[in-house]
Amino acid sequence: MSTSIRSSRWYRSEYAANLGALSVRQQARLRASRVALAGSGGVGSLTASALAMVGVRRFVLIDPQCLEIDNLNRSCAGVDYVGVSKALACRSVMQQRFPEAEIAAFVSPVETVNPEVFNDCDVIISAPNAIKARRAAARIALRKRIPIISAGLADCRKSWSGAVTVWHPGYGKKAACPACFLNGVRTVPRGESLLTTVVLLIASLTAQIAVQILTGARAQALRSHNFFRIDAGNYVLEKFAVRRLKDCEVCGVRN
Repeated sequence: MSTSIRSSRWYRSEYAANLGALSVRQQARLRASRVALAGSGGVGSLTASALAMVGVRRFVLIDPQCLEIDNLNRSCAGVDYVGVSKALACRSVMQQRFPEAEIAAFVSPVETVNPEVFNDCDVIISAPNAIKARRAAARIALRKRIPIISAGLADCRKSWSGAVTVWHPGYGKKAACPACFLNGVRTVPRGESLLTTVVLLIASLTAQIAVQILTGARAQALRSHNFFRIDAGNYVLEKFAVRRLKDCEVCGVRN
């Protein structure tokens, strides 16, 4: 079946089960939205897949790294993509299932991508490995006034947990941006343990927040809280309101 026929005939039926939870208008917003993924590895690729499954059809995928065999426990791509760029692998897998999706992929660090690729994005998902890339994504989001959701995981040898932070230009000037949580941090030790189920939980929470931002559905909690932590080992979900740091490298008063 052609992409145009699939797009015009199938979309409403494909997402009929979403209706009730979302209105027809809110589902249409998802279809029209464009989401940028700064980092297309574990959390990034799984979040992109979840958003495509809920109905988003326009993506920008950014990642400079290639898929390695020890990434397979937390990637939407399989063994056939080992050695392929994470961004290209994610795009290929998503387009196999959603051939009508518009997906741009950039094999590059976030900080070297032309900022114009974010111009018509409705939300940025930040999940790169490098701290430098996370700051770059935050800086782009703040300059362009684009909501940004930043996701991170703890070393699962120490804690089966992770956290998601949110910055939205319409949710108040005092809220911390993603870079506030990285103040003073330059590098993150690699070689950590990343349990598949914990990665999936954080990716699902990230996608859920994105749906709320894109549609406006049940978004009240996001107006009063911007830090969400899941402790999967103890079945705890916590939410906090964190204020921005005056000396933040991105949103501080001197920047």
